[in-house]
Amino acid sequence: MKGDSGYPLQPWLLTPIENAEPNSPEGRYTRQHILARNVIERCFGLLKQRFRYLLKQRVLHYTPQRAARICCLVLSYIT
Repeated sequence: MKGDSGYPLQPWLLTPIENAEPNSPEGRYTRQHILARNVIERCFGLLKQRFRYLLKQRVLHYTPQRAARICCLVLSYIT
């Protein structure tokens, strides 16, 4: 079973509500969930464009020194 098309179902994972009435609380929740998910997916796409080593192939496209600097930069934004 899946939480949605991209993630497995987990006890802590909030998922959209299928077939929710558009103007009900469930429908508004689902709409906001979808909008937030779209923003996150676009951010992931931009990060993968900018920092190519985040792609699934995990091939190092930079020298080890440059990759280390990029990793430190990304981690500093996350924390």
